[in-house]
Amino acid sequence: MAKVGAKRAAELTGKSKSTIQRAMKSGKVSYEVLDNNRRVVDVSELERVLVLMMLRQEQHQAQQRPIQSKQNCKKPKTSWKWSV
Repeated sequence: MAKVGAKRAAELTGKSKSTIQRAMKSGKVSYEVLDNNRRVVDVSELERVLVLMMLRQEQHQAQQRPIQSKQNCKKPKTSWKWSV
């Protein structure tokens, strides 16, 4: 697979270069060190990390949504009346 540096990885993911570098340093993103001491990330690794980030974000948003109980659900009032 293709390998990219931190700058290109940031462009591909929409994150900042420093965020990518922090993820590399903390071990969240695995990388390879080339002969010239340049760190590169496999593009498939970026895809794996992005999917995990998206899933976590969806779970977080789901936890933030209020749960509607029967007490919160009210029947809509009708503005018309039966005429006889």
